[in-house]
Amino acid sequence: AISWPPVAGEVNLADYIALEILRLFEVDTYNAIRNDSDRICGRREISSSRDTREEDLQRFVDLASEKNREFVKTGIIRLFPRLENMGYGAEFEEIWEASRRICTKKHFDTYFRMSLSNDTLSMRSIEEFIDKCADSTFVREALLKAASNIRGNGKSEIPLLLDELNSHGAKIAKEKFEALFVAIFEVADEILREQDEERGGFSFGGTYLRIHWLIRKLTFDRCKLPERSKILFTASEKAQIGWLVDFVSSTIEDHHPRKKGEAPEPPEKCLVTAEAAELLRSKTIKVIQTTAKAGALITHPRLAYILFRWREFADDDGRSVKAWTRKQLSEDVNVALLARALTGESWSQSVEDRVSERHVNVGVESLDKVLDKKLFRQRLEEIHKRGNLESPHKDNIETFLDAWRRIDKADDD
Repeated sequence: AISWPPVAGEVNLADYIALEILRLFEVDTYNAIRNDSDRICGRREISSSRDTREEDLQRFVDLASEKNREFVKTGIIRLFPRLENMGYGAEFEEIWEASRRICTKKHFDTYFRMSLSNDTLSMRSIEEFIDKCADSTFVREALLKAASNIRGNGKSEIPLLLDELNSHGAKIAKEKFEALFVAIFEVADEILREQDEERGGFSFGGTYLRIHWLIRKLTFDRCKLPERSKILFTASEKAQIGWLVDFVSSTIEDHHPRKKGEAPEPPEKCLVTAEAAELLRSKTIKVIQTTAKAGALITHPRLAYILFRWREFADDDGRSVKAWTRKQLSEDVNVALLARALTGESWSQSVEDRVSERHVNVGVESLDKVLDKKLFRQRLEEIHKRGNLESPHKDNIETFLDAWRRIDKADDD
């Protein structure tokens, strides 16, 4: 018998029935599909150097009884577009995810486990969020709850929720945009988790980037620039500092690209008007200065990014930000916090590797844009020599200093 109730509403009905028919009549093919999502989910990369579509498809078909192979072949192709003799653009993955198709990695497991995959949320919770997203209080609480719900892979539910909102963006009424963005902007820093960042050579994206995607998904096609500008300007009024700096940087770059010779974005691709972007720039400088004066800036998880944008927004050749960082260098713990903030990491992954490799890097060549580079090195050496700090501050000093020394040695060689 076909099993349906436990996942009702959480999967695509046509896909589920087709898969159940395979389970009942061609169990070997069914089991092979169940154990090989990497080979059949998603879309085929046209640029792939080796096209294994035909052999992948045939491997599943050959497991079926001879009399049913043509039917099985047609069914598998319809279930998994990756095995079709054509390519699909990235926009199709969004459509498949919104329809909860089996061909998407995030919904694949649900079809076999009779329960929701760890990579998805229930349709009931998504529909409730969309229905109530004009209630800023509800949205804030839902986001904070999602950030506190940690899955088995160490990530919270925030990536899932924001991805689902992107997939189901067409269901969100335009009159709800402002209240939704007000709430998101108000808690953007609180729902920011390092563990939610995508890592590896073939993955990218974090909470801020997903918010950017959502803004563009909802407003670029459905709002003219003046209307979009008003909505986002209002939302920014109570935005938390990390997200505010990130957002405002994007609004400015729309009109004043960082790369020389690059043209500004056309109006339909700008987040806000040029006038609103300038007002946001001035406002953000004041927010940074106020936060710095209150002593809250030094511990912000996006400290390094904020420091470089502070210099950029102030347009004073770094005088403001350097004056502040110079004061911080007088305190040992703050030197360690700066070292931690200015320590970067990158992740590499080859086609053959399943696990990404972490690399620590420090961009010492650009340090003098936001602080006294010579004094910073002097203070790092002093604190390291004394060894009076406890972990993790001690570790942050050592990590940064070791990386800097390696750069010095490479330059000497």
